[in-house]
Amino acid sequence: MPEYYSASDLFGFLGKGRGISITSLEAQACGLPVIALDWTDTAEVVKSGKTGFLTPPIKEEYFVQAMLRITKQDELRKSMGREAGNWIANNFDIAKNCSEIIKLAEKAAKKRQAKFK
Repeated sequence: MPEYYSASDLFGFLGKGRGISITSLEAQACGLPVIALDWTDTAEVVKSGKTGFLTPPIKEEYFVQAMLRITKQDELRKSMGREAGNWIANNFDIAKNCSEIIKLAEKAAKKRQAKFK
């Protein structure tokens, strides 16, 4: 998929599902700004004004305006794309996240063991 994302200037996501959009993560990892509808967990993935734009779900014209803004402003598009790539690298790294989960599990296990001593 990286070759398809990399051939694009931006990523528009009109999904209305629950949970984190994997495609929005992938697009940002490839350096694309994302324009998405501001549904339940979308703000966990897209930092509006920094890595792209979140628009109200019921106002399609805002989505279109955001897409036009990014396509007309090259420097904004490029800076948001760089920021998107950095955001994903710093916050969604699987090795880092697994390490954090292991630390939390070890801490919980130690607390539980101490409780029974």
